[in-house]
Amino acid sequence: MNVCFDCCALNRLFDAPTPRVNRERAGMKVILAMLHGGRHKFALTDVLMYEVRNSTDLVKRADLLNLLPGHDLFVPGSTDLKAEALTLARAVGLDTTDALHVASAAAVEGILFTTDDRILKIADMLPVAFASATICNPAEWAKVLKP
Repeated sequence: MNVCFDCCALNRLFDAPTPRVNRERAGMKVILAMLHGGRHKFALTDVLMYEVRNSTDLVKRADLLNLLPGHDLFVPGSTDLKAEALTLARAVGLDTTDALHVASAAAVEGILFTTDDRILKIADMLPVAFASATICNPAEWAKVLKP
C-alpha cells in the first residue's frame, strides 16, 4: 500500500502532548515503523515537501526533513494534478493545499494520513475521480493498513 502524509500528521511526532496528540503520535510511530520495515511504500508528495520547506519553525523543519529521505516513490505536483486538486477544492470546500494532498494520494491509489479535521470530514464525500484515495487519521491506522 502507498502511504502519503500531510504536514499535520508528521508534525504530531513533535507536537506538545495532549490525549489526542498522544494517540495520533503513537499511530504515526507504528506507521513509520511499518514503512521502514518495507511493508508499505512511502509516497513523498511535492505538496508535503512544499509545506515542510515553508515551515517557519527551523528546528521542526529540520526534524521533518530528516523523516523524508526514505521515500519509495515521489508524486510531483504536475499541472494535471494541480487542476484535479482545484476541481476537488471547489467540489468539497477544501483549500488548495489540502486538496493537493488528497489528489496526490489518489494519483498513487494510496492512503493519506492526516490529523486535519477538515480533510477527515470529507473522506466519505470524495468525488469518484478521487475514490482511489483513502483518508485516515493516524490513530486509526489499523483500519487501513495490515501490519
